[in-house]
Amino acid sequence: MSAGGQPHLAEVILSRLTALRDPEPHHLRTGKRAMRLRCGGLLLVPLTAVEVAPFVESSHRGMQRSAWSPLANVLFVVGALFLFAAPFIVEFLLRTSRKRLEEALGTDLDQLLLLMGAGGSASVSMMPLIFTALVGSSIVYNPYPWAAVSFLWAGFWCWRFWHVLR
Repeated sequence: MSAGGQPHLAEVILSRLTALRDPEPHHLRTGKRAMRLRCGGLLLVPLTAVEVAPFVESSHRGMQRSAWSPLANVLFVVGALFLFAAPFIVEFLLRTSRKRLEEALGTDLDQLLLLMGAGGSASVSMMPLIFTALVGSSIVYNPYPWAAVSFLWAGFWCWRFWHVLR
């Protein structure tokens, strides 16, 4: 309290935050409707990449390739494969402590894996555009096959964790 009997700003903020706090600390589960909307949005990202690709490609026509573009090609492919495989890796690493972790964190790991798979796939569809903007054109950065694979891979994750969505 300040000298005039008024509470300090920090005390007011702390009391309001305390009042807003959820009495149940395990509130990290997402509703099925929200998960459906997120998956639907992530399935649209590869389609958006296809729509945006002509603009990025036209702005880099005739540009010289940088000296380090072979290294960038390798990094691109390794990053894309990692994003595609990450949910499998996480699922494998969590196989023994899954129930304990779900109880301790209060989160549904299937939801997490679904968002990792669909989000990682959506990210891969945009990576060619980012690499094209940074490095220049390359056969590896052709966005159309990557967008198709990303769309199918995101669809696979939505199908695999269908029980989370229905």
